[in-house]
Amino acid sequence: MNVETQSDDNENTEFNGYLKNAQVDWRGYGFFVSVGLVNLKQFSEQENFWGHRYVFKSFQEEYGIAFCEDIGVVAGYEFTPVISADIALTNGEGRKFKNMDNHYKYGAGVTVKPIDGLIFRLYGDIYNIPKFLTDWDIIQKDQYSLATFVGYQNQYFSIGAEYNRVFNYKFNSKQDANGYSAYTTINITPKMHIYGRFDYFDTAGNMKYDNEGHAIICGFEYSPIRQIRISPNYQSWKFSKGKRENFLLLSVECKI
Repeated sequence: MNVETQSDDNENTEFNGYLKNAQVDWRGYGFFVSVGLVNLKQFSEQENFWGHRYVFKSFQEEYGIAFCEDIGVVAGYEFTPVISADIALTNGEGRKFKNMDNHYKYGAGVTVKPIDGLIFRLYGDIYNIPKFLTDWDIIQKDQYSLATFVGYQNQYFSIGAEYNRVFNYKFNSKQDANGYSAYTTINITPKMHIYGRFDYFDTAGNMKYDNEGHAIICGFEYSPIRQIRISPNYQSWKFSKGKRENFLLLSVECKI
């Protein structure tokens, strides 16, 4: 379960709870299968290397390319310790339990780990236009996305970089998008870390979005016990055609 705050029509803040995950997992003989309201493997490797989702979401989720969870089936097979592959058939509508149409999202990825700590990943998907997002004012087509990722980690630090390309972004046939993200974490002690990240996101088309621009994030993290992480951090956002906004934040994660 997730609980978050949101503003209603009168600008009053209220709590909203929703089911984030409800899935059955099976593993054996090199296979894995997850069924239900599942965490997608689409960008799980990137998210693990970033490691600070409670501070800022990973790239594909933050810029509206993909949900972090969806209704459906995710399955994969590890051919060797070096190479594995995964596929996904999902609703494409996030955490909605009722499918409003017969349109789905189809994805497939390949992960290669040639040496200890080093990873390469390639992923692609086809996202059918959900019925509830049909817009008769524009020419719509299915959205296609490609993602590449490379990362390395050891006991002292982790570093990762990804590039994402989206065709028919938001199902607009005249709107493509692309962007990249690079991030690193340095371990000062087992309980203290510093981290940094740079994002760039841009669309090529007539329509402009508020999330076009680049972000800079850096911070310090202290974890007194495994269940708690505390991070004072700096975040800066520069709109593609606008001014820069700067923020000083305190982010806290508590796990039970």
